[in-house]
Amino acid sequence: MSFLIPIALLSWIPISIALLFVLPAQRAVVASIVGAWLLLPPAAIPISGLPDYDKMMAATLGIMLGTLIFQPNRLLEFRPRFFDLPMVCWCLCPMISSLDNGLGLYDGLSAALGNTVRWGLPYLVGRLYFGDLQGFRDLTIGIVIGALAYVPPTAFEIRMSPMLRGMVYGMPGWGGFRFGGYRPYVFLANGLEHGMWMTVASLTAVWLWKCGALKRIGPLPMGSVLLPILLITTVLCRSTGALVLLMVGLLILWLCTRLNSKLCLYALLLVSPTYYTLRVPNLWSGQNLVSFIEEYLSPERAESLGFRFACEDILADKALRQPVWGWAGWGGNRVSGPDGRDVAPTDGMWIIYLGCYGCVGLLAWTTVMLLPTLLFIRRFPVRLWATPMVAPLAAMATLMGLYMIDCLVNGFINLILVVASGGLICALPTDSKRRTLVDDSSEGEPLLRSLQARPDPLEASSSRGMLTNSSAQLMVHESPAPATSQERLADRYQRLARTLKEQGSSAEARVAWISALDLLAEVASIHPDLPGIQRQRWNCANDLAWFLINEPDPSVGDPQLAVRLAIQATEAYPEAAAYWNTLGAAYYRAGDDANTITALERSVTLTGGGTGFDHVFLTLAHARLGQYEQANHWKVQADLWMEQHEIHHSELSRLHAQASACLSFKGDPPTPMP
Repeated sequence: MSFLIPIALLSWIPISIALLFVLPAQRAVVASIVGAWLLLPPAAIPISGLPDYDKMMAATLGIMLGTLIFQPNRLLEFRPRFFDLPMVCWCLCPMISSLDNGLGLYDGLSAALGNTVRWGLPYLVGRLYFGDLQGFRDLTIGIVIGALAYVPPTAFEIRMSPMLRGMVYGMPGWGGFRFGGYRPYVFLANGLEHGMWMTVASLTAVWLWKCGALKRIGPLPMGSVLLPILLITTVLCRSTGALVLLMVGLLILWLCTRLNSKLCLYALLLVSPTYYTLRVPNLWSGQNLVSFIEEYLSPERAESLGFRFACEDILADKALRQPVWGWAGWGGNRVSGPDGRDVAPTDGMWIIYLGCYGCVGLLAWTTVMLLPTLLFIRRFPVRLWATPMVAPLAAMATLMGLYMIDCLVNGFINLILVVASGGLICALPTDSKRRTLVDDSSEGEPLLRSLQARPDPLEASSSRGMLTNSSAQLMVHESPAPATSQERLADRYQRLARTLKEQGSSAEARVAWISALDLLAEVASIHPDLPGIQRQRWNCANDLAWFLINEPDPSVGDPQLAVRLAIQATEAYPEAAAYWNTLGAAYYRAGDDANTITALERSVTLTGGGTGFDHVFLTLAHARLGQYEQANHWKVQADLWMEQHEIHHSELSRLHAQASACLSFKGDPPTPMP
């Protein structure tokens, strides 16, 4: 093994942790996952008693450690759901199979740990980071950017032969010579895996571009420059099966949205289970397909397919001797000749899992990969599949079905798709359960009536930037009057939330604010090009974040959620000082003083000196760090600002009192107080 292989694999853990430190969490995870998949070598470091340490383990372990360090709240807030059961069953199948075959508990635990590392952890990463529409969009854009970055090395290998892996990692190989050229693989396992990766990225790129979710990357337009380059490179990879799957996937998405019907995607999901059902008991031998290919396409292809069917028959016959839990590991599923060599090579992932873990294992694995698409089909109406926010989900849902078809003939675990399955399975439309309670259930009727009956409360008490005309620059421009029924309902929810907050009903206020944000997020996803609607959405998110920061009830307040909302708002409107002020306050409540100061200094810069809300939080953050000289400076600025503007605002007055208290006693840095 080249010395660079363990260095590359082991260094990815600190790289992943560093990415989570310097980048927004979701983008850091995208960079770590895609980077590991494309850059790390297809090799493994053997570890006695544990799964081999490979690129999948390197990526997921680094992310999980970084999550424990920088994002622990994601783990604390994680709650298993019913749809996680197939993955749990799939991770446990190897242990039960080992016990059933008398291999012992140690072997079973080791095998179950291997499944957990290769399938369970990537799935968990997807659940933690990509279950919302914006996060999933970041993942798909990361896939496209990763594929575009792979274009130069792919083009090099198409021209010069697959040699980069040998040059960098000392792992020589041969990708094959097909249709007058070389088949590249760069740092992936082989040309087949590389071809499928380019298909995944190309389908995603085409659909995102068509639906307006990805118009350009940096200064380069997607449609006229980057997309043709990506598609041409994918074709030149000379992976016939992957190209067929690409065309089938695009056709299915086009037909579904054109006909406003889900039937084509349902049909795609049925291909793999139908194949199992026909092939395992040999209800269909496949000879008619072999004859068709031999007569109309290629005798060589027909011969190869006929050999594959013959091997599947032999392996399925062996598997059916242990039909429930299979033969476990150690090659028990294989069929060997007198010389010890395999009589029937095991190529397709489905036949491998059938032999190793039986029908139960095959069912669990198939459910793991297809259930996310099934839930997507049920949750999202077809009319949304071509909208910018839902298009990434639609593309990935289609790719899950295509990947399962690819697994009928190939056997490669795709790290990217396993992570995506975790995000897709828990992604919800914004009119989820909270909105259903308002629209459909009898419990929601009194709340809806109260929304319609209540007078408009004064909104000044909830907005720091509406105190005086001179401080109005703190806020984003006032949102236009709501136009659609959803916008009007969201506006009523926000008014109700402010009223409930004034009345001391904090828990109910939080529910109302979240419901308003859900409605506005849906409208914004349908109309991504209308800035007024986008502004309403992020103003609502900013108000909710501020409420979560300053709510004294710990069961209602949530600084970590406030941080996430404020980060999204500042990314959407980086010139909005109010959003940076909220982000700084949220960081302070979450105990992150360094980021508090960075965010608030940005707010001060944007407003040309800042407001009292900037000054008091800068005072508190510097004081908690023991930097009392800077804290006193900002305390003086807060005093001057409040005196000049004659402000009498309850929240600002309370914060000013906290700032004064933290400087009157310097023995211990103050703790974050609501």
